[in-house]
Amino acid sequence: MGVSTKFVSLITDFGNRDGFVGIMKGVMLKINPNLQFIDISHEVKSFDLFNGAFLVERSLNYLPENAIHLVIVDPGVGSSRLPIIVSTKLGIFVGPDNGVLTPIIENRDIFIEAREIKNKKYFLENISCNFHGRDIFAPVAAHLSLGEELKDFGSVLKQPITLHLTKPKVRTSEIKGEVVYIDTFGNLITNIPNNHFSDLISEIRCGINICNKVENYGGGFFRKLSILEGSHGYLEIFLKEFSASQEFGIKKGQEVTIKLKDS
Repeated sequence: MGVSTKFVSLITDFGNRDGFVGIMKGVMLKINPNLQFIDISHEVKSFDLFNGAFLVERSLNYLPENAIHLVIVDPGVGSSRLPIIVSTKLGIFVGPDNGVLTPIIENRDIFIEAREIKNKKYFLENISCNFHGRDIFAPVAAHLSLGEELKDFGSVLKQPITLHLTKPKVRTSEIKGEVVYIDTFGNLITNIPNNHFSDLISEIRCGINICNKVENYGGGFFRKLSILEGSHGYLEIFLKEFSASQEFGIKKGQEVTIKLKDS
């Protein structure tokens, strides 16, 4: 037998209005009544694989070890895209093979293997074309939580699909990154790691807008963009008590430039 667990985390773009999440939990509880659920987010931007991948990466280190992680952002549901299981040193992930699991597949420190889910023994009896979360992914996650062997679900997948996740360009005179996520407060999360937040910085711009370096939200400037070390591990731009995204019209993908002093 594999390793059993009582924890299942969930990341989806289903929202909470239509009952999809509750139905999946019901399916899982019928298979394993002892499960406990960790709802990371059901408000991923619809069909946005990059948004889902961001939450996968940022939540991984804060969840119980050996948990099952159900990640469903699946615009290709019902198509030829594969359902997969990805095993890591920190837990097992279940979801579509469409790139949403890129952060764990590319993290060679934790990635073990990916497997195509083929064994219909672990599916619900009737499979719809548009709710694989209920009919495939949820029951598979529940069976995994009971300690079923990974090899029983399907064969190893040698090249799971990955997204091209942008990395900052670091030069001696400047660092160029971009906004990769906008949270519910309108704060702008960049792809520039916190360790670049140093005394060597002479100027930071988000597009044409200058950002003021601060230590916390309370130290922000009204009506002026501020930047600090984000809790996600990446530099975060914000507007004190307002939405930086709305007030300045900044969207995901906006360039962020850090100018460095001459050493």
